[in-house]
Amino acid sequence: MPVTKSGPRAIRDEVVKEKMGKSTDKWDAILDKWSREENGHTKTAAYLAKEFGLSGWWA
Repeated sequence: MPVTKSGPRAIRDEVVKEKMGKSTDKWDAILDKWSREENGHTKTAAYLAKEFGLSGWWA
């Protein structure tokens, strides 16, 4: 089963898709286009909430 990352907070891809409506790969592409490294966590979370309607937990 694919996971979004390794470690104690890993989330399976099917859970990401169920909760967020897109696969991990699609979210990675969206975040790469958004330049998550340049924008940082706070701006990225706000962007995901505003543009995709994600809750703070999933953003």
